[in-house]
Amino acid sequence: MMKSALVRPVRIVCAVVILFWFQLFAGKTGHVVADLFNYDGIDPYDVFAANCVHHLVMFAVSLLVIILLTKSFALKVHFGLGNKDLGKKFVLIFTLICVVMAVGSHIFMKLNNNLPKYEFPLKANPIIGTIVFQLLFTGPAEELMYRMLPIGILALAIESKQDSSKTFTSEVLLAAFLFACAHMKWTFSPFNIQFDLFAIAYAFAMGVVQGVAYHTCKSIAYPMLMHSISNVLMVTTGYVFVALST
Repeated sequence: MMKSALVRPVRIVCAVVILFWFQLFAGKTGHVVADLFNYDGIDPYDVFAANCVHHLVMFAVSLLVIILLTKSFALKVHFGLGNKDLGKKFVLIFTLICVVMAVGSHIFMKLNNNLPKYEFPLKANPIIGTIVFQLLFTGPAEELMYRMLPIGILALAIESKQDSSKTFTSEVLLAAFLFACAHMKWTFSPFNIQFDLFAIAYAFAMGVVQGVAYHTCKSIAYPMLMHSISNVLMVTTGYVFVALST
């Protein structure tokens, strides 16, 4: 009886550990592949091209694993448009909140003389390149790796029925935890962890919101849009405030 009671929590812990190492491996692999190329012709300031390749690798690796697991273990994933009306509401409300947050946070930074500092000039090439990267690459790649895949795997480990009437499910919260861990800097020789507490809390909150959108709308499309929109708004607002302050 005791052994059977321990099976489920052990299975969940193993799933979390495996997902953590997989996400770390996929991220490192993306960097290795990105470093194979020279981007001087299209990205002389080295601010977006390598990131695009890195995220393409993450997307491809995640998609491959998802396809394999759906065939082998009946992994439940949602590629369609799901609940369109609810999805549109999520994206609209989320976007309005992000606009307020982006503008408000930069006003606060402006008042405290703490606006972002860029290691590249605010010219057309790096500005357009970074915005395109945030819009087209971050949402699709990161939502496959940090939302669809872990929520599907954790639902299997937890034996969740994935009832969309439940908002904050265990698999959504655990996936958000892993997403927050991805925003830490890890080294293993020597072992060291570096992180910004606000960035971790922000990543976890975003992970929960986007996870809830995926879980309740039954579609990865809306979290992808939300993810990309929030990044574009934050980056673009920074550019505007810095440009107006110079």
